[in-house]
Order: sequence, then C-alpha cells, then structure tokens
Amino acid sequence: MPLIFMITAVLAGGAVLGYPLYLVLHERKWGTAITLVALSLIWLGLIAAIITLLAIR
Repeated sequence: MPLIFMITAVLAGGAVLGYPLYLVLHERKWGTAITLVALSLIWLGLIAAIITLLAIR
C-alpha cells in the first residue's frame, strides 16, 4: 500500500509542477508559474486540513 501511495504522490507532483516549469523554462513567465504553485499549495493545504479534521472526529 505505501508503494502505491508513493507512486501516486510522484505522479501528482509531476502534474502540479510540470506546467509551471514549462512556463518558467520556455516562456519566462515567472509570475504565472509562482501563482500556480502557490494556489496548488493552498489547495492541498486546505484538503489536508479538512481530511485531518474529519479524521480526528
């Protein structure tokens, strides 16, 4: 089970960071890339907080 979780996490990380890396490396759009990464981190943080609160109950 942990192996499946690790594979899924790596694929999800690649999906989240792939497009911002493309924006930075090929189009030099730093602001857009940073915004996308920040929004992704906020979204993941909210999901983690909700899941944690539900698990504590």
